[in-house]
Amino acid sequence: MKIGVKFFLMIAVLNLTGTIILFGIIFQVNQNRNNELIQSEITNLCADQALSIRNWFNGYLANVRVLGHILSRYETIRIEERRSLYSLMVKSMVESEPDVIGAAMVWEPNVLDGLDAQYAGSPGSDHTGRFTPYWSKTRRGVEIETLEGYDVPGQGEYYLIPKQTGKELLTGPFVYPIEGEERIMATVTVPIKNKDRFAGVVAMDVGIEVIQRQVETIQPYPGTVAAVYSNSGIVTGHFDPSRIGKLLWKTEDDVVGPYLPEFIAALQQGTVFHFTRYVPALKAEMRFTCFPFSVGDAIAPWSLMIGIPTRAISAPWYRSLWVSLSIGAIMLVLVCVAAFILARSISQPIRHMAEILAEIREGEMTKRLDFQSKDEIGEITLSFNATLDKIQQLIRGINEQAFSLSDMGEDMASSAKAISATAHEQSASVSEIVRTMEGSKKLSEQMACKTEEMARLSLNTQKLSQQGAQLRDANEQMMGDIQNQNGKIIQEIKQVADMIKHIKGAIRIIDGIADQTKLIAFNAALEASASGEKGLRFAVVAGEIRRFADNVVDSTQGIKLKIAEVQTASTALIGEALSGSQKIEAGYAHMSAQKAVFEAIVAIAQNVATRSAQISNLSKQQEYASAQIFEALREISAGLEHYVSATASTEKTADTLNALSQELQQAIAQYRTHQVEA
Repeated sequence: MKIGVKFFLMIAVLNLTGTIILFGIIFQVNQNRNNELIQSEITNLCADQALSIRNWFNGYLANVRVLGHILSRYETIRIEERRSLYSLMVKSMVESEPDVIGAAMVWEPNVLDGLDAQYAGSPGSDHTGRFTPYWSKTRRGVEIETLEGYDVPGQGEYYLIPKQTGKELLTGPFVYPIEGEERIMATVTVPIKNKDRFAGVVAMDVGIEVIQRQVETIQPYPGTVAAVYSNSGIVTGHFDPSRIGKLLWKTEDDVVGPYLPEFIAALQQGTVFHFTRYVPALKAEMRFTCFPFSVGDAIAPWSLMIGIPTRAISAPWYRSLWVSLSIGAIMLVLVCVAAFILARSISQPIRHMAEILAEIREGEMTKRLDFQSKDEIGEITLSFNATLDKIQQLIRGINEQAFSLSDMGEDMASSAKAISATAHEQSASVSEIVRTMEGSKKLSEQMACKTEEMARLSLNTQKLSQQGAQLRDANEQMMGDIQNQNGKIIQEIKQVADMIKHIKGAIRIIDGIADQTKLIAFNAALEASASGEKGLRFAVVAGEIRRFADNVVDSTQGIKLKIAEVQTASTALIGEALSGSQKIEAGYAHMSAQKAVFEAIVAIAQNVATRSAQISNLSKQQEYASAQIFEALREISAGLEHYVSATASTEKTADTLNALSQELQQAIAQYRTHQVEA
């Protein structure tokens, strides 16, 4: 197999192997990272949508809280006016809120006014006289009825649970027929407390069709499904509206499948739950996340479940993978083409050189390589041609010297006597050279020691440079982590800004309630002034209510100012974080430039270490050569003593030299060193 083919196959195999290994590693790492990002994205989506639903409930809960706070101050109102005034307030709330279906109060026996026996059977009071009015919307308007069964377990949990726990409660959903139309609603209950004493509850029935509308709009990816479940397992909103109001363990087996027991436990405990399975009804593998959310301080959280098709959410990753594979294939082809061209550029000069050497073996000394590249092949070509030129000149010189060699032999005999005379003088000179070489030998030994020290210093410099490069890589990785963390901080600040917007919405509701309360107080004051002396006490109550409404307005104005300050600070903080992100990116760019500098330093240090080692080896060789020269000079000194006696045989040697010169002329004659002219 030719060297060009070997070289091409070696590069192609190594490149293919490296590409396969690299893409295998990239595939595994990206797949793990993609799974983490997908799960994080679904969780964040659930959290955002659950927050929206919770804020919607909290808006109505805030209204009920304000009403409960007003009701808890019943002692400031005349006894005979408490039931009518409070009933009017509840009725006004039902009329002013479009999604409110009804509102109710359940007071403890004889707590409100101590007149239960007197009001027994009256509108809004049960047969014992307890004040339990329920105002609800009908086609005729807002009408009152009396609640019954509030103390029956199961039926009256909106009253019994807050009484037992002292906390707010969100119950439902319930599918309740109202004048022939089925409405789905939930009940928000707030306990009424007077000096830490449980006095009763105020509850509001809210139509929650808006939750179903929101569930239907959750479509971040094609095929996305969503559902909302209460803590008791009732379907509140669902991508299949026919399941609303039913128990999930009777309807969700086709969606949840074998994860149903764990799913129910997560709903009841209010924990996040993830699972992935193929859903035959949806004809797709789905990735589900169940995320809990609580309304107020309610102890029974609801949950939002979102399911996204695995194929849809992984599509961008698969597209990037195919793009990477295509780029890798193109690069592989380009590298193979480059390897073929490189192998050919290397093998062609070698093949031409082999042909010229074969002709030289036959005596042709006029051929030369004609490659003009500026790489190692070009340098070899120049060196090869220069070597042939020197050999050609050497052969010419030998040929010319062969003719004069015979004449030199004749002169050698006559000069033998003169040589013998000068041999004594050369012996003395050689002795002097021997003494000089002894000093040179000592200098060579010292030079060898110094070069060894320089080689060790060069190796240390190389190690330190490599450590510096490693530290720079660690700094670059830390800079990347800081950049990622800064991005997360910016996202958190933006989420805080979104929460402030929701708070502003709740304050607007409080302002509306305060305005309504002031209107009620104003109307009550008018009624009181019209009643004369009988309305004086009622006028005091109306003034107290109006003063309380003014305080609420003043408080909300202060809250608005604080929210504006927080928004300004969060905006400035986002600007500072973005500025810091730009500085981090600039530092990251400087780290990249520093990497190139460290790589150059490492390369230079390695080159210096190599050169130092070579100098050390040369110094040792010089030391060894000096020792050899010193010994040789000693031998020359001893040989000169025998040189005189050897000159006698020089004449015979000259005759032999003449014969050899003739043979040399015949041997050189077979080499052609000149171009033959046509």
